[in-house]
Amino acid sequence: KVALFTNMPYKFDGVDYNIKNCGPSQFLWAFENASYVVTNSFHGTAFAVNFNKDFISVIKRNSPQRAQSLLNSVGLPERLLVDESHLDALSEHINWEEPNRKLENIRRDSLQYLLSAIED
Repeated sequence: KVALFTNMPYKFDGVDYNIKNCGPSQFLWAFENASYVVTNSFHGTAFAVNFNKDFISVIKRNSPQRAQSLLNSVGLPERLLVDESHLDALSEHINWEEPNRKLENIRRDSLQYLLSAIED
């Protein structure tokens, strides 16, 4: 089944669920239970990475930097779709071992920074 999170009032072909105005728990449930994620938001990209979902992050013309920075930092820059000709390569499953290791390092550094800031 295909679920679309949007505020647009009309349905798209191939979409089984057009979800409007969902809350945080419904949004997280959808990511946790998805078999594949296609997103154009930073938060969608971040949740796909955190839940280890195969995904495509579609570049936003007005602000691609946040998703691009996240994907570069976890070693998945190829998951940012910038050209439709690269779609076939994105059907491969992601090996999450290296991205998870990098994400853990980022989390540890962030926690260290916060603890340092609190102590000062």
